[in-house]
Amino acid sequence: MIITVKGFDADTGTPIDFGNGNTGIFVTTGSGGLHGPRGLIFNQSGNLVVANQNIGLNINGAILIYDGGTGNFSFTLAPRRIHTHRLHRAASS
Repeated sequence: MIITVKGFDADTGTPIDFGNGNTGIFVTTGSGGLHGPRGLIFNQSGNLVVANQNIGLNINGAILIYDGGTGNFSFTLAPRRIHTHRLHRAASS
């Protein structure tokens, strides 16, 4: 499965050349752990913030930050949490 963040000219539909060697692709598959982006927004600093859900994987997602100019991975804002506790059913009364 190929998962990317792509960019197109809103008027013409032409893929945008971001200067990263992949016309139309702003963030490449696997960059920073990208696997199932479900929410995208540019923050006040101009960086791309991605809610990554790790679709099809048996691990939790994370919030990833990418450079708003190049699409290069910058850092993980909210890392995936590994649950080490078990849920217990409440005892019936």
